Amino acid sequence: MIHRLRPAESSDFDWLLALHRESRAHDDPGRVRAELTRAFATRDYQVVEVDGEPVGVLVVDWEAEPAVLWTVEVAPAWQGRGLGTRLVHDLLLQARQRERAVVAPLEPGAPALAMLRRLGFWPREGAPGPGLCLRWDAGPRTELTLRAAVSPWADPARRRAWAWRLFEPAPDEQVGFARFVAGRHGLPAEAAVLDLHAGTGRRLRPLAAAGFRVTAREPDPELRAAAAHVAAVSARGIEVLEGGWIDLDDEAAHDLVLALDGALWTAIEPDARVDAARRLRRAVRPGGVLVLQGPNAFTLLPAGLDRPARTELYHRAQVSWLPQQTVDPHAGVLEQRDDFVVEVDGEEVAEWSEHRRLALLGRPQLAHALRQAGWDAVETFRDLRATAVGRALGRDLVMVARAGA
Repeated sequence: MIHRLRPAESSDFDWLLALHRESRAHDDPGRVRAELTRAFATRDYQVVEVDGEPVGVLVVDWEAEPAVLWTVEVAPAWQGRGLGTRLVHDLLLQARQRERAVVAPLEPGAPALAMLRRLGFWPREGAPGPGLCLRWDAGPRTELTLRAAVSPWADPARRRAWAWRLFEPAPDEQVGFARFVAGRHGLPAEAAVLDLHAGTGRRLRPLAAAGFRVTAREPDPELRAAAAHVAAVSARGIEVLEGGWIDLDDEAAHDLVLALDGALWTAIEPDARVDAARRLRRAVRPGGVLVLQGPNAFTLLPAGLDRPARTELYHRAQVSWLPQQTVDPHAGVLEQRDDFVVEVDGEEVAEWSEHRRLALLGRPQLAHALRQAGWDAVETFRDLRATAVGRALGRDLVMVARAGA
């Protein structure tokens, strides 16, 4: 992933406005537009492009003393892939060469807050605008912080979650489907959503920005720490809890449960699936809705198990994800192995493997488990982009069930 910067043009305004509104979903749209109009006329906006596509924006005032980082924003589909970190890292290298300090005025809970703290910015008084002010000064402390922030593969406690975030799908389709289901079933405007097996938390902020009250559960401690970090820097009151479906004992606490990325497929035995479905049924209020998504055994096996390997660039690092899948037909289990390899300047610096066991499931088995657990109106959708009930013909199985009164 190679990015470039170019000066913003008047034709970029509408795209920048849409990007700005993504991070300020609860602000008055007229106010957001007025603020951007004033800033666009007086500041040096730089559009970030990858392969000619606009993916972010950077606004820096080098004439001020200290220099001011007004804006660094990345489109939701590109978040979690290191692009924002790279932009600020390059800015700080310039500041070090110019022997300049950099300040960043932020609103409390701004999405960039965690990244700037990770890169060595520290709270200071005297923001050039309202809200919080962070400052970066070149020095031994910030040099060490900066090197650690752009070398996450060197930290065993961080690298697994960091690598997963590089390759996790953008949350747009998942959040869009959640909004569609909530509207279709008449859920409250600020529905309480449980994100089961939330991973590194990429969905959490977009779900909250859509107006949901979000609770997340994640059994993996390293992934959960990453999700908790997302929640901690959000101004939207996201709660992250330990455990998955097996630890769920909530009663009538949620309007919508999202069990995505094979969360329920981890229940290998039929009795375990029914138990999981009962726990989820107990966790929702009357009329609540469950969304399931995971691999569809009946189309996955005839089509072949291979998932393509992928590679991402992160600063000087090349990160490769090498997935493998095998089937144990006797046990009815899909064995997933994911190998990660990190190379810096052509030299391998880190390698590790992840293992996961999922049940081989199709629509009949899941529908049976859901009805056994008391779910009503079980429906199937072609994929997460669908807006009408359809047949399960793709590699992923998407099902929606409703809790009766």
